[in-house]
Amino acid sequence: MAKDMTSQVKGGRHFNFCTNQITKI
Repeated sequence: MAKDMTSQVKGGRHFNFCTNQITKI
């Protein structure tokens, strides 16, 4: 379960990063 949560956090960070890049443009 810890691994699953960690992957979700990493995925969330990646998603937020992509969203921020799109917003900057």
